[in-house]
Amino acid sequence: RIFVFRSSDEENQVNKPLFRPGYHTVFISTYNMLSNDLKNATKYARVIRQLVKSICWGIVLFDEAHQMYAHTFRTLFIRDLTQDDNFIRSYCKVGLTATPLREDQELTKLSFQLGCKLFESNWSDLSKQGFIADLNCVEVKCSITKFFYQKYLMCMNQKNIGDLYQSNWFIQMQNDQRLVIQKDPLQKEFLIPNIYQLKQLLYDQNTQNKANSLIGVQTQSLIINAEIKPDSKFLTSLAKNFAIFNPEKLKMASLLKNYHVAQGHQVLIFCDSVVAAQVYAKLLKIPCIMGDVPNSEREAVVEAFKERKINCFLLTRVGDTSLDLPDANVLIEVDWQAKARRQEVQRMGRISRPKASGYQGFFYILVSEATSDVESAEARRTYLTTNQGYSYSAIDAKEIEHYMKEKKVNVDVGLQNMKEKDYYHEILFQLWNKKE
Repeated sequence: RIFVFRSSDEENQVNKPLFRPGYHTVFISTYNMLSNDLKNATKYARVIRQLVKSICWGIVLFDEAHQMYAHTFRTLFIRDLTQDDNFIRSYCKVGLTATPLREDQELTKLSFQLGCKLFESNWSDLSKQGFIADLNCVEVKCSITKFFYQKYLMCMNQKNIGDLYQSNWFIQMQNDQRLVIQKDPLQKEFLIPNIYQLKQLLYDQNTQNKANSLIGVQTQSLIINAEIKPDSKFLTSLAKNFAIFNPEKLKMASLLKNYHVAQGHQVLIFCDSVVAAQVYAKLLKIPCIMGDVPNSEREAVVEAFKERKINCFLLTRVGDTSLDLPDANVLIEVDWQAKARRQEVQRMGRISRPKASGYQGFFYILVSEATSDVESAEARRTYLTTNQGYSYSAIDAKEIEHYMKEKKVNVDVGLQNMKEKDYYHEILFQLWNKKE
């Protein structure tokens, strides 16, 4: 008596299930399947949608209700003359969500659009009652190295001043005509400005003529004087990356990962930055799931994790929702969306399933001191302590390092002999080659 309407049924040309009003008393589907433009829908989908609209349902349950405020999804429960085919008639509508949070204040409109809040439970109370796992939340304060902090401040100060930035760029012309940016031999500081502006400068016809005239048979390099206005958004992003790539944070992620894996725990590492995720996964020698990873590869990693063939993998924000990993009990967060409280709760949900093994859950957020990490982490921590009743410990990374030394836990091999400046140049290379 239950009918499930999903995209795989549309693709299946044979044995498509048929929805029969009156016989099927429960209908399950997704927001997308019920709100997609009918002009692009298959004949099968149009028939199902028309049947759904023809019924006045007794009750409609909207799960993940915080997502309903996307304009298209909203048309499922609010009449919109331009998309009237989406509206679902019912005697009662109820929204469910484990994360009743939005930073854009749209959630305040809920009482007018769907109805008033009937019930809200505190996460710590659910933990005490055994419905979710008991979590230990720890904020690890990682000191940032002097070298990386100088780079961080340089980007932040450029953003605040907003003046023109004049720099000499040392350009090496390779045999295949690629332009490679290297450290300017005449300056101590080195900064990549806005990538688009720099590429435009380098490939400008006048600049190329100048380069061609200066490069002789025996000369392979030149100095170009360029006045470039810094891009505020890019500099902020670059500063954030220096906080993420902080070698002390990387070392701490490695130590915590190796310690918990040795204890037989299942570990997840979260990193919003795609570039940082790739670098972390490479140095920590773990699989990585991000937006451009094929579904087949994602499923293979998740299945290997469930079967305990692997004990750790890294995710970007694609793992924030719709991920069932019942045995995961350790989460290490190295990068996050600034002040996004819902993201924090969603990620905690990945390790909140009650564990048959009896393991507690461990949630670590690694914060680079004296950077923007501190402020953004505080907003998330305040919500979990004040609204959800979790206790939050703050520990200096040095204390954990001392404990790990006693337990003879080491960082991964790739980090043991890593030179800071080589690591820094690898980061710049990855950022430069990032697909925009």
